[in-house]
Amino acid sequence: MTYSPHAYKILNATTEYFDTMNRAETIQQKIADLKQMRNAEKITEKGFKEMAAPFKAEYDKIQREASNKTVTRIAEIRQAYFQRVDAWAEPTPGKMHPDLKMLTGTLALTADQLEKLGEKHSKNPVMTGAIRQYAADRKLDVYFSAPTPEAKKAAFDSLCASAANVAKNGGGIQQAVYTDRSSFEKYALPAALQDCGE
Repeated sequence: MTYSPHAYKILNATTEYFDTMNRAETIQQKIADLKQMRNAEKITEKGFKEMAAPFKAEYDKIQREASNKTVTRIAEIRQAYFQRVDAWAEPTPGKMHPDLKMLTGTLALTADQLEKLGEKHSKNPVMTGAIRQYAADRKLDVYFSAPTPEAKKAAFDSLCASAANVAKNGGGIQQAVYTDRSSFEKYALPAALQDCGE
């Protein structure tokens, strides 16, 4: 399955975030070393707090800056994707297939015929939109796998919100999903983000 290139830009943004945070782990290790010294009673609690404070402040600053950068990048990718979907869904002469005449003429199409027509034109949002409208006007129940522009935007919006949440709240299981391509494709990408040429 091929997904929108914009989805992989989200993966790149979150991977960069986690790369930055992994490099900052040396700071966390310094804090852990100080904790060990405190636990071994080599330094006092007060001494631990005083010595750990600059490291914690530095780590928090790195995390905050990396998170803000990632969230901003995700918002930019989201906006670019929405613009691409709008352009993809825009009616143009090239998207006006001759089959459109069947939907505007006197021919009465069945739900099965509409579904087959929908699958045939699954990458053409103008045709699938017209087919869905024809079915809705005649109260026909049809299903075909082509996502609407609205569904593509909603799915991408959800992906962006999830990725931004990961960047704001750190790792855990989600870190694996947002740093590994196969996990990302398996667990984070909905079918609505399949590449339809948008």
